[in-house]
Amino acid sequence: MPLRRVRPFLFSLLLSGAAGLAPSAGAVPAAIQYELLRPVADSAPVPSGKRVPAGWLAFAVGESPVVLRCPEARDLAPGAGYALRLTTALDDRETRLVEVTVAATGRPLGRLDLRFAHALETFQLPLTPAQASEVSASGVALRLAGGGAPLWFLHGADGATALPRELQPHVMIARADAAPTIEFHRRLASLASLQPFGWMEGCVLEGLRDLADRAPSGPYRAAREAHWRVFLPAGDRLVFEDPRSEPRDHRLHSIEDGLPFADLARWQPAGAGVGLFIDYCVKLRRADGAIQGGNMLSAEGSITIAYPLAVIAAARNRPDLAALAVEQLNVRRQRLWHDGALWLRHYDDGRRTFRGWARGVAWHVLGTARSLGALRGEGQLGPIEADLRRAADWLLPLQRPDGLWSCFVEDRDSPPDTSGSAGIAAALAHGARLGVLPPAAGAAARRTLAALQRHLTPDGLLGGAAQSNRGGETLQRSDYRVLSQMGMGLLAQLIAECGEIPALGP
Repeated sequence: MPLRRVRPFLFSLLLSGAAGLAPSAGAVPAAIQYELLRPVADSAPVPSGKRVPAGWLAFAVGESPVVLRCPEARDLAPGAGYALRLTTALDDRETRLVEVTVAATGRPLGRLDLRFAHALETFQLPLTPAQASEVSASGVALRLAGGGAPLWFLHGADGATALPRELQPHVMIARADAAPTIEFHRRLASLASLQPFGWMEGCVLEGLRDLADRAPSGPYRAAREAHWRVFLPAGDRLVFEDPRSEPRDHRLHSIEDGLPFADLARWQPAGAGVGLFIDYCVKLRRADGAIQGGNMLSAEGSITIAYPLAVIAAARNRPDLAALAVEQLNVRRQRLWHDGALWLRHYDDGRRTFRGWARGVAWHVLGTARSLGALRGEGQLGPIEADLRRAADWLLPLQRPDGLWSCFVEDRDSPPDTSGSAGIAAALAHGARLGVLPPAAGAAARRTLAALQRHLTPDGLLGGAAQSNRGGETLQRSDYRVLSQMGMGLLAQLIAECGEIPALGP
């Protein structure tokens, strides 16, 4: 089905949360409110060569305090939970601390701990009711501790109505009767769930599509369309930034960019964007059949290369692309299994890294399960089905008593990762629905779903996710965890497989 063209006025409504989308920049459900904060002073332009997603505005936080205040003076709404939130505008590759004080008095409120933050990542500082009232009345001052290049955060100046309230600096106020599982769907079905183009946004798009298929009258289709209009603002030419926040318009950065093309193939199967991805894959294919980045084969390719190729093969009636998708899954099952475990990476020199890393495991098993669904009717799927069963046999005994998987699945003493757990469970549920996996796999997925709901913030963001993998195994083995819209996309896929989808009221 082609992507519908949307008139500018309607598009502005889609961006702001109207026209069927869950509210995000207009009226907010009574149980959740966002008290917006805005920088008092104008900010300098972003660094040369960098770009903020969606053309949104950003302000810098450096060694000198930056003051943010509420544009409307009013009494703070009563609530049972409060948090100060900031969302990053540009990628950062360091460990940072942002000191937060009351603007008028200098009284410390705490520190925001940002480690290897990617663009469009939300960080929060819990507040007491008294602290939230002070922030509402007097504003906050932000200062980067330890020096270094400034950090950049999104903000919504007057007239910037397209930036969702959830992504603007704000104090989140949750009433005692807030229902996180309901609010999850409101946040997901809006631009509040937007992520950087590639594997992160692809997880969200897949979740929105799955929910739209199960609930056609819900807000998920409109949300999907609004997301795509950020990356396809005119016609079928892609506009996006790479993982370092550098413009990468209509040029793929790596194999990790591939996942959104599975969804795009359903909107614009004959479009230039899908053609760009096909050409990229064909060009990158090596003599041994692997489509990989440089000298390293990764589990990501199961979901960012094999799965989109499988979907495109069906959309374009291209048996050659179906064969290429099967080839990618076979290469990965042969090289990523070693010593009884799945590894994230296998290098040409024989090295392997990230044994049993939950999110890497999720990329392989979810890509395999989804590809099997897209390739039904194709031949030579027996070894791939057997690979999914092998993974399930390995993973099911490793599920923790709390229903999740540890960040390194074989290390039960390491903290769990909600994003990896959601991806693994979605794969198990998908495989069970296809009849490839036994009912026990579906039962394990339902236990994970129940566990993940306990990690939602009052307004439905998924917490407890391992950070984006830029800090090596040391960061992944730590107890550092973040809020993750990418993880929300994986959770949405799991909900679509085995959960209940609520009817969203106003």
